[in-house]
Amino acid sequence: MKQKIINTVYYEDYKSFKQAILDFFENIDVWKEEMISFIGNQPHFNP
Repeated sequence: MKQKIINTVYYEDYKSFKQAILDFFENIDVWKEEMISFIGNQPHFNP
């Protein structure tokens, strides 16, 4: 998400930023394959 939303565009106001975040999650299926390749098939959590 950070690479697609936060680092690529300057948001003039909070409303635009918030909408970009919401749009990302509404269309999460579009990013599924890319996220799997970035994270891997099994996410690893540090305790």
